[in-house]
Amino acid sequence: MANLRHNDLYTQFYNNLINGNSITNIDELLKDCNFIKYNSDIKETQCPISLEEFKDGDSLIELPCNHIFLEKHIKNWLKEKTSCPMCRHNLDSKSSKSSDHSMRQGQITNQIDTMITYLTNQLLNSENEYDDTIEPIFEIY
Repeated sequence: MANLRHNDLYTQFYNNLINGNSITNIDELLKDCNFIKYNSDIKETQCPISLEEFKDGDSLIELPCNHIFLEKHIKNWLKEKTSCPMCRHNLDSKSSKSSDHSMRQGQITNQIDTMITYLTNQLLNSENEYDDTIEPIFEIY
């Protein structure tokens, strides 16, 4: 029998999956949300997850992105995901640093794509002759 490491992320994931444990701490994800009861003053009339019509007194949760859901449906959603089902706003403050990193990586990728497009157009528009009087834009080492 294999000797499994109990702190291994894969082991924890499958253990949670087999035992039905929530992968995320839902209470932690909902700490910045508003818990409200439905009344006729609320503009939204149905849950975007289940498409059920709200009824007076229904327990609702308003996420920080202002989307409103039936409590039972958003909690079920958050058992598997950590973002708003409508706009993908990330509710997990622990992963906000990785989100910032991902955004920066996207900006760099966009800049590289723009540079490649510019250089490709320059090469296509040139007369395919090397002109050594032109200063190079950048050098590759």
